[in-house]
Amino acid sequence: MKIHPTASIDPTAEVGEDVEIGAYSVIGANVVIGDRTRVHSQVVIEQYVTIGTDCEVFPGAVLGGIPQDRKFKGEKSFLVIGNNNIIREHVTMHRAAGAGNETRIGDNNLIMAYGHIGQRARGRPRRSRRDSRRASVCTHRASRNGWGILQSRSGCSTLHDGGWQAKQGSGS
Repeated sequence: MKIHPTASIDPTAEVGEDVEIGAYSVIGANVVIGDRTRVHSQVVIEQYVTIGTDCEVFPGAVLGGIPQDRKFKGEKSFLVIGNNNIIREHVTMHRAAGAGNETRIGDNNLIMAYGHIGQRARGRPRRSRRDSRRASVCTHRASRNGWGILQSRSGCSTLHDGGWQAKQGSGS
């Protein structure tokens, strides 16, 4: 395990084997980080987040923030991230609104820089039905066990017909 001396890790966090945590990263209460996961510098992982094995989180990502939902009243909710995910720079992922609810990210995804995954999203990115080639939409999975990709400056929110509901980002 390699933890930079400037990283702040809550004593309730569970950090797996061979995990790397970079400079000035903050790991909150009740966080679980799976084996062989690499958290680069200046990453914030808020409370009630579980990250699977063999993931990589790049600088500036904020995972597990409270949902952007006015109904949220501070109840305990979760962000669960599967195995073998790459989360690039400045991605935000929020916990769910509602007691016991979760935002869930599956396995084998590439979430590109500045992507946003909102509260209660579930599943894997897939092609947009309207235009699968358009930039800034949640795009395809190559095969059943292939990679899902969320492109830069796009966002995904609640589950929509078995996949992500895409929202085109501004400035795309």
